[in-house]
Amino acid sequence: MADIPTVTTERLTLRPWRPGDLDAFAAQCADAETMRYIGAGTPISREEAVAVIEGYLAEWERVRHGRWAVELSSTGEFIGGCGLVRWKEGTPEATGEVAYGFARAHWRLGYATEAARAAVSWGFANFDWETVVGLTHPDNAASQRVLAKLGMVAIGHYQGRHGVLNVYGVGRGAFRG
Repeated sequence: MADIPTVTTERLTLRPWRPGDLDAFAAQCADAETMRYIGAGTPISREEAVAVIEGYLAEWERVRHGRWAVELSSTGEFIGGCGLVRWKEGTPEATGEVAYGFARAHWRLGYATEAARAAVSWGFANFDWETVVGLTHPDNAASQRVLAKLGMVAIGHYQGRHGVLNVYGVGRGAFRG
């Protein structure tokens, strides 16, 4: 099992996934509005949510980074996930991707920006990455604002399994950590 670090911010704790996270994560994944811009853009089942968490944990094993479970530090409430993934298999080691998703009840409170900033800071501190990118659906203005707050700028498009995504990126020196 990978040694997954815990990262804290003013309001959040980015921590390893726990079995007790499944109910809240499955509910998040079952919400159509929450899943609108994630993956295929449709809700997924509880069984698929289990597989997603297993994939997150496997990524930590494989590349020493991945998505954390995110909780409110003040209450311990699970609110979503955020972390660093490998952008497109076969891309240079010098590129990471920040990814995040939060339950709808926790939108518009700055949590995505706070968690993403902590994740990118951790990535730059622990890897020799020159760049971190973020991918968003072209219609996901909220996610694009999160990336802009990190200093990311539009750098192109990527044809993914589920359509074209906008690619934003920030170099180590331009990151707003």
